[in-house]
Amino acid sequence: MSKKYVMINFLAHESDALKNYLEDMALQGWKLEKMGNVFLHFTSCPPHPVRYCVEIMERPSVYASNQTPGQKGYREFCEEAGWDYVGYSGYFHIFRTEDPDVPDVETDPEVRFQHIIQAENSNSKMIALLFGLIALLNLFACYQNRSVFNVNGLCLLLLLGASGYTIGSFLIWQRRADISLSAAG
Repeated sequence: MSKKYVMINFLAHESDALKNYLEDMALQGWKLEKMGNVFLHFTSCPPHPVRYCVEIMERPSVYASNQTPGQKGYREFCEEAGWDYVGYSGYFHIFRTEDPDVPDVETDPEVRFQHIIQAENSNSKMIALLFGLIALLNLFACYQNRSVFNVNGLCLLLLLGASGYTIGSFLIWQRRADISLSAAG
C-alpha cells in the first residue's frame, strides 16, 4: 500500500474545489485517509468513485474537545445518514461515502456562505497582521541601514502581491456568491 502526502493549498471559499479534487484523487486510485494541519494523507486503492462533502465550520479550539456541540451534532447527523467523518484541518471538515445512494448532506447555502465569510475574515485578519509585522520590520531595517529599499523590501512586495491575490480572489468569489444567493432566493 502506497502513501501520498499533498499540501493543503485550498482557501475556505474553495471548498467545492477541494471536494472535486478529492473525488478526482479517488478516481485515480488515492483515498483520503486523514488530514493533518498541513498535509492531506492519501493511501493507494483501486480507482473507484468516492463522494466527498467538504463543510466549512468554526475551527475547534486546541484547548477544548475537538468538536463544539454544533459540530458534534452535525457530525452525528452525517454519520447516521451514511457519511464517514474523515477529519478536519482548520475550517475544513471532510466527510466521505462510497455508497452512491446516500443522500447529500450539505449545509443550507446561506448558512454555508456565512461560515465561509467568517473563515475568510479570520484568515484576512491573520494576513493583515503578518503583513503589518513584516512591513514594520522592513521599515525598521531601512531606518537602521539609512536606505529606502533593501532585500526585505522585495519580500514585502512578494507578500503584498500574494496577500492581494488571496484577498482579491475571495472578494470576487463573495460577489459571485451574493449574486447566486440573490437569484436563488
